[in-house]
Amino acid sequence: MSDIRAGIDNQSTDNQQDAGHQDFSEIAHSGGKVTFNIVSDANGSKRYQISYSGASAGPMRMFAIWALPQGIPVASLQLRGIGSPWDAPPDPTCIAVFISSDTEGFFGHECPDCHGYWRSSTHARLCPYCRGHGESFQFLTAAHRSYVRHYVQTLAMGLASISPGQSAAVVIDMDAIVDGAPDVAKPEFYYPGTSQQTKFKCSKCETETDIRGRYGFCTRCGWRNNLADLSAEMDRLRADLNAGRITPEDTVKKAVSLFDACCRDWVSQLAVLPMRPHRRKMVLDVLFHRLNASGIIERAFDIEMLKGMSSEDLEYVQLMFQRRHVFEHEGGVATRRYIEESGDKLTSESTLIRETRENAHRMVSCLIRMATNFEAGFHDIFPVLTG
Repeated sequence: MSDIRAGIDNQSTDNQQDAGHQDFSEIAHSGGKVTFNIVSDANGSKRYQISYSGASAGPMRMFAIWALPQGIPVASLQLRGIGSPWDAPPDPTCIAVFISSDTEGFFGHECPDCHGYWRSSTHARLCPYCRGHGESFQFLTAAHRSYVRHYVQTLAMGLASISPGQSAAVVIDMDAIVDGAPDVAKPEFYYPGTSQQTKFKCSKCETETDIRGRYGFCTRCGWRNNLADLSAEMDRLRADLNAGRITPEDTVKKAVSLFDACCRDWVSQLAVLPMRPHRRKMVLDVLFHRLNASGIIERAFDIEMLKGMSSEDLEYVQLMFQRRHVFEHEGGVATRRYIEESGDKLTSESTLIRETRENAHRMVSCLIRMATNFEAGFHDIFPVLTG
């Protein structure tokens, strides 16, 4: 039986800031060396230990899986710290394979269902795009799988090369590959990361996930980032409004646009649930710059977007939705339709509406409250993973 231990150096949980971020750019592997210390006794019985060392100046994280001697990943391996026992492998022939991060401390993942690629600061349990569930070994990329095969093959060759009474140290040197000349092709088992477009920290479990597009599920617990993204954008909008970099009228337009995009994405996720085609079309066609959208969502999914809001708040939101239409499509000039549908008795037809900073701030607050209610109902339907 093999004696498998791991010495893991240079583990870091520091976060890196996105300085000069570029979409879909290569992020180098963090390097490091895997060493198989193999010993054969006089009778030819062989044992080995696995150690890992790294000298990267940046963040480096690691997770582990069990693989069969053929190089097939078969299970996740929970690392509990140096000296702590591991769970038993699913088969006694399994080999522990350590997979280290890129230089930003992120791991690349690929969904076996939708084939989407993303990165995260920890091992994956859920696809941020299609919400497919799995274990970390099931979300390996093609390059990871090549590395697993190379890893077990290197160990097998090392074991085969040792004669009775001998010992040897067999090394997989990722540092040498990382530091190699740029014009030299990297081996197939080299797995750099690829930056995506939106990096977010989960508001529930604080896992960092880097995804294509804007919205996605946390790859560890499944909490969706819509409200956190909307709140951050609204904070920036408020700051620009207070600093005079944007007018109150444009603040209202932008705030409603952000709210509409956030809610429509939630609906696109809910629309994967079983429902009749006409109902799916109805909910997918909802635009959230009208108050009646909340009624459609409540009837379709039992989600109360207006929960806890006063009649005064609802009248105000209705007014501001109508004003947004005027700012967006009428050059800010009040029309008969606006007056009839908004209930604004203080504005005359053909008057140029001058919005106030206070109104814009209040509208932002109301939209955040509605989105908070939507998020709560959404995650009643799509609960987070625990444990």
